[in-house]
Amino acid sequence: MNSTSPRMILPVCSSPSTKTLNWLLSTPVKGARANRIRVQRGLPDPACVIIPHRTFALSQLPVHEFYGHGDAILDLSWSKNGDLLSASMDKTVRLWQVGRDSCLKVFSHTNYVTCVQFNPTNGNYFITGCIDGLVRIWDVRKCLVVDWANSKEIVTAVCYRPDGKGAVAGTITGNCRYYDASENRLELESQVSLNGRKKSLHKRIVGFQYCPSDPKKLMVTSGDAQVRILDGAHVISNYKGLQSSSQVARSFTPDGDHIVSASDDSRIYMWNYANQLAPLTSRVKSVWSSERFFSNDVSIAIPWNASQARNSISLSCNIPS
Repeated sequence: MNSTSPRMILPVCSSPSTKTLNWLLSTPVKGARANRIRVQRGLPDPACVIIPHRTFALSQLPVHEFYGHGDAILDLSWSKNGDLLSASMDKTVRLWQVGRDSCLKVFSHTNYVTCVQFNPTNGNYFITGCIDGLVRIWDVRKCLVVDWANSKEIVTAVCYRPDGKGAVAGTITGNCRYYDASENRLELESQVSLNGRKKSLHKRIVGFQYCPSDPKKLMVTSGDAQVRILDGAHVISNYKGLQSSSQVARSFTPDGDHIVSASDDSRIYMWNYANQLAPLTSRVKSVWSSERFFSNDVSIAIPWNASQARNSISLSCNIPS
């Protein structure tokens, strides 16, 4: 198999009594015969077919387009029931549903809304960060602010704890402020500064994500292209090597074992997080080693949950071991 004719192998259902199974082989040709599939019999493994890689290409047409904002959109958040929030420089957050052309509600702010996130356990509430320095919790049904906290500097990122009972807000100078958000009330618990001795806009907090496999660990992405893992108020590891000045948050893989990020050098970086776990010490562990994959002009990398895809296949058919 050469690089000019990529192919993917996927399991498909087959009867235990089937002695042989046709394999579907992609035939990369030009013109009207492009993307044809030829059948080859008698290959040894009856549980696999080879299919054209274009089967997994993203559609060129969007499922739905929303119109209504008057300026750039800075952040998005999905709820578990499929509602969508969009934060914008037009000083509003808007609530949308796929299939409906107009927005359901508009939540007005006093300045640019830089970040937004639904409460992960209760879609009737969400949190926002704003240039005015306020972190707000909103009631979706009443379209009202139920509580707010003043960080006294521009808020650049917000994130709920997985249980929805806590939240963290990041600022333009690299401060992380932890809040108790029980009963949708914000009470400051602690603050961690990542700006060091020299304050710089490169220290601004770009994004947060709690580790899926250990909710006590928080990944913090900052404008200096470094990825830090916090355990409470302590930085326990620091992932370096990324060449990026873009303000793009990094992501854990769904199992929490790896960290994935795009970079300005047209590469996708992946760090092994699971193998770097160690007992908490006063010394920060710096990790430079990573896997890199070239992808021309890549600007963002989002992990795909392959395990869920495999599970969905196994639910629809029986694959013999």
